[in-house]
This record gives sequence, C-alpha cells and structure tokens, in this order.
Amino acid sequence: MEMHNRCKKMQCTAVIIAGGQSRRMGIDKRFLTIGEESFIERMLRLASSFAREVIVSLATEEQASKLGTGDNFKVVLDENPGKGPAYALTTAAKHASYEYIAVMPVDSPLLEPELYYLLMREVRGYDAAVPVVRGFAEPLHAVYSTSALLSKAQAGSKSMMALLTLLNVNFVPEEKLSSAGIEMLSFLNVNTPEEYKKLREKVKKCR
Repeated sequence: MEMHNRCKKMQCTAVIIAGGQSRRMGIDKRFLTIGEESFIERMLRLASSFAREVIVSLATEEQASKLGTGDNFKVVLDENPGKGPAYALTTAAKHASYEYIAVMPVDSPLLEPELYYLLMREVRGYDAAVPVVRGFAEPLHAVYSTSALLSKAQAGSKSMMALLTLLNVNFVPEEKLSSAGIEMLSFLNVNTPEEYKKLREKVKKCR
C-alpha cells in the first residue's frame, strides 16, 4: 500500500452524512459503538485525520442537539430533510470551504482514510471520483467537486445515482482500489441489528 503522511491533511471538506432516521436499525445508528467509540465519534476522528474541514450533515435540530458541538467540525442541516443523501450532499456543498468534498456515510465505520487519498488523485479532471465495488457504484464513499455540485446538481436529483448522471464521473474500478491496498470492508454499511452483530464479530476476529 502507498503510505501517506497522516499529519498532512488534504485540501478538502469531509462531509459525514448522518441525518438518516435509522428505521431499520430501530435505534440511532450514530451512537452505536465499535470498540470504545460511537460511529459518529469514529467518523469524526477519521475525517479529521485527512481533511482540513469536517461537516456533519444532519436532518433536524434534535439530531444536532444530541451530537453537541466541537471545534473540529460544523453541523449543516439538510434543506430537504428525509428526502435522501443527494439533497443532504448538495446542501452541505453550499457550506464547504474547499473545492473537493469527501463523502462519508456514518454507517460505514470501517472506512479507511487511504480511500480518500486515492480518490483525491482520481478526481482531477472530473466532477467526481466514485469507487465501483462488486459491480456497483459507491456514491456515498466518493469525492466530488464542490463547484460541479453547485452548478450542475439540481434540486430535483432524488437519488445519488440520479445525481451522478449530471456529473462527469471517474468510476474507479475495484481492481485499482485493491491494488492500492484499500480493504473492501471500507464499503460495509450497517443498517440492521443483524448487520451490526456481524460487524462486531468481524472486529472481534481482527483483534
């Protein structure tokens, strides 16, 4: 794996998408734990390790009050809460200070910062760099041009896949991810109690 200086942060804004309702989980996913960290604490730590700015995208003031405040991130409330992450992303883009946005879903706690070092290289000349894993695009584990989102992404984009059709996207194949040492566990989403149980078992086996 190509190693990076973790002390050197990239000129980008990390956006943690964390405004979901956790209906399938039954409890707030943001505060599920892995080790001694909650999901949101872990994602904030990972985001802060590589990005110069961190935004947490939430849906409601109630969610924001549960999260609290911190010097290393800012909270942005979705202008269209409950309508999906495409709306959340385009809202966050209006508040980003940097030309590139690294999107991180709060329910992928095994994400590796190395993924974003790779995608920041791959996005040059494009509006977005999106990994492709097992034949499927991963638009919530991707890097986007802030200016492209603001100029090309329309409010009517109801899904992330619809959003991609508006952009000039570099789809990064799984082979390139693997050759760079990116573990596919970075793309593991935790949406149900069963998936959370499997996650904890995976983490336990790796210790």
